[in-house]
Amino acid sequence: MDNTLVYKANGKILLTGEYLVIDGASALAVPLKFGQTLKVEQSTDNLVYWRAIDVNGVWFEATISLPEFKIEMTSDESVANKAIMLLKAASTQNPEIIANNGYHLTFTLNYDRLFGFGSSSTLISLLAQFFKIDPFRFYSMVAKGSGYDIACAQFNSPFLYTRSGNKATIKPLNDFLPFGQNIYLVYQGHKQDTDSEIDNYQKVKSDAYKQMVESISNITFKIVKTKDLYTFAELLKQHELLIATLLNRQTIKDLRFSDFNGVIKSLGAWGGDFILAISSNPEEYIHEYFKDKQHNIVYNYNDIILTPSVVEHDTIISY
Repeated sequence: MDNTLVYKANGKILLTGEYLVIDGASALAVPLKFGQTLKVEQSTDNLVYWRAIDVNGVWFEATISLPEFKIEMTSDESVANKAIMLLKAASTQNPEIIANNGYHLTFTLNYDRLFGFGSSSTLISLLAQFFKIDPFRFYSMVAKGSGYDIACAQFNSPFLYTRSGNKATIKPLNDFLPFGQNIYLVYQGHKQDTDSEIDNYQKVKSDAYKQMVESISNITFKIVKTKDLYTFAELLKQHELLIATLLNRQTIKDLRFSDFNGVIKSLGAWGGDFILAISSNPEEYIHEYFKDKQHNIVYNYNDIILTPSVVEHDTIISY
C-alpha cells in the first residue's frame, strides 16, 4: 500500500500595499502558477529526512533525529536550524504527527528558489498541511508580515487582502486586469530578505504612515475597478511615489530605468526580487530593453497568474 502524500502551495506576488499591508492597508495579492509541493513518505525510524529541490536540482538536505530535533547530517547548518525551528513550532500545535514516526519530506519548487515568489510562505503552508494545523496561526508563530502570502498559498485567484489586528478579510476578484498582456515581471538578479525589510520599515516609518494606509487603500480600490491600461499605470505610478516617500528612497525607475517607456513599480521588499513593468509598447521592446540592462528573466503577467473561476463570498481568517 502506497502511503505517500502530496501537498501543494501557490507562490505569490503583491501588486499593491507592500509594507503598509502590515498596518491595515488593503492590498492586491495574486497567487501564481509557480509554487511548491511536499511529498511525504513515512519511514521506519525516528528520523526526518528533509530534501529541498528547485529547478536547478537539490539545494539542501538534512537528517534530523526525533524527538531531540538534532541535526545528524546536513548540507547547510543554518538552513537546517531553520527547518528544526519550523518542525518544533508545528509540533507544538499537533505533536502526534511526529511523536512516533519518521518521515522523508521532499520539497520541490517549480522555479528558482532565489526568486521572490514565496519559497518561505509556501514552505510554511505545506508544513501546516502536513501537520494538519491552521496555516495562519502557524505563520504568526514563525514569521513576520501580514500573512497575505499564506493566503496566496491556498487561494487560486487574485484577491483583496485587508488585515486588522488578528483578523484578515480576503475578497476574491473576478474579471481582473483585462490588459495583463501589457504587464511584465522582471527579475533584478538578487533576493531581498523580507523579515529584514519589515524590520527596516518599522524603524523608518513616521506618523505619516497612517495617512498613507488610507491613500494606498484608495489606490488599490481604484486599480481593481479600472479597465483602462493608462489609468492603471498612472495609479501604480502614484503608489510608487507614496511608498518611496514613506521609505525615504528613490523610486526604482528613477534609480535604474529612467529611460523606460512606461511605468516601473517595485514589488514586495523594495530593492530585490522582481519589478513590475507596464507599457503599451510591443513585447519585443520590453524584452530588448531589459536585455540591454542585463535582465533576461521577463514574464508576462497573463502567463504566470492563476485565474480560475472564484467564489463570490469573502473569507475571514484569524491569526
